[in-house]
Amino acid sequence: MNFKAVKLLRELYFSNRMLCRVTKEAEVSMLVDVLKQPRKLPRYLDMLQTMCVCDGSPMPVNQSRVLRLLLESKTPLLHTARVERDAKTGAFKDVIVTPAESGAKEFRLSGFKSASNDMSRMSPDAMDDRQLQFMYYLTMLRLFCSCSQGRNRDCIDKLVTHGTAYAIDYLDLLGAMSSPAMPNYYREKCCQLMRALYIDREPLKPMSRVQFVRPWACVRDGMKDVLPAHTIVDPWQDVPEAKRPTKNCVDLMV
Repeated sequence: MNFKAVKLLRELYFSNRMLCRVTKEAEVSMLVDVLKQPRKLPRYLDMLQTMCVCDGSPMPVNQSRVLRLLLESKTPLLHTARVERDAKTGAFKDVIVTPAESGAKEFRLSGFKSASNDMSRMSPDAMDDRQLQFMYYLTMLRLFCSCSQGRNRDCIDKLVTHGTAYAIDYLDLLGAMSSPAMPNYYREKCCQLMRALYIDREPLKPMSRVQFVRPWACVRDGMKDVLPAHTIVDPWQDVPEAKRPTKNCVDLMV
């Protein structure tokens, strides 16, 4: 599928709620199959993203369809990634990405530290293969955020379950967010995923955009004592003890 066809489909779905609602699974599957071609381009994932969130509103059926077809495909469609940690301390060091293309070499995200901001404004036609693979991985993370938008429990559960395969586990995201060696563009995607998968989710109450501005400034000691008593379900109750956050985010966000 050439660039003009992809651009046309993206414009058809963009902000078109009626079309997004009536889209059938066979049509979504056909668009996902475009990713099976040897050279995977970020614009193909952008096309799928417009079906998941339309004019700021999540499309739960399309979100679940897109993510399920991507994860369950027998042909690898998504880049995988793993976190490299210090052998002695276990501290976060780098992220190593394995492209989905057959025969493609692994690459480290730290190698794009100085170039990521410029690449976000580059045309795909001006990028080499390695740069396209890097942007494909970032676009993939953005698609994960779109699939989780609106607290889609089905998508969130799938992504948390496969978190280690794509370096989006809680500790992986936390390490990347705090590492100055990681590209800023990538750290931004990690912050968005952290919010979608581990913070702005059930059982926590929804928050407006204004409430997300410097939320930690409102946290103080003894805050639980002044709040009305209510039952809080721990979202990390099924997460192994070693991977749980050091401080309960539920207490911080209520």
